[in-house]
Amino acid sequence: MKKFSLLLVLSLGACVPKPSANASLVTFDIAHQGGVVKTYWRKLGDKPSKEFALGSNNWVLLIFKDPYKKAKIEQRYLEPGIYYLASFELQVGNRLLKSQGTLPRWRTGWDKAHNKPLFLAFKVKPHTPLKLPPIELAVRHILADKKRGVKESYKVNFLFNDKEGVLIQGAYLKSF
Repeated sequence: MKKFSLLLVLSLGACVPKPSANASLVTFDIAHQGGVVKTYWRKLGDKPSKEFALGSNNWVLLIFKDPYKKAKIEQRYLEPGIYYLASFELQVGNRLLKSQGTLPRWRTGWDKAHNKPLFLAFKVKPHTPLKLPPIELAVRHILADKKRGVKESYKVNFLFNDKEGVLIQGAYLKSF
């Protein structure tokens, strides 16, 4: 069994595509109040199926563990271009909050009418490492109030200090 699993891991590792010569290392630091957050990123102009997720466990570990893991700093080699946050998911207590209720491949974080991101975006240049500023997703729970006609909901704010102007800000950064 150990030999089989080792062979499987080695064969899958050999199938991972290598980054091109123009790729740049991008460092992500996205957190949610010490909790679990999963983000889906997409390159502008690519097919919706060509997105990548940050904050998820490997598919092999899904058999044994929760599909979500605690937020941590992650790094990826990305081709030059503009990348935007297509959608995100937060685990709050026993609930899973999603920025958009459809399947991840149908979610879009780009406002085509105004040609800008709904949440966040950044530009990757060739051969230039990029470190995104730490991003915190702050969640506020709004309780239901039947007398005032208020339904239970959650408000999400993106908190970050972008001194270098790396991030392109979208319309839904506050109170999404």
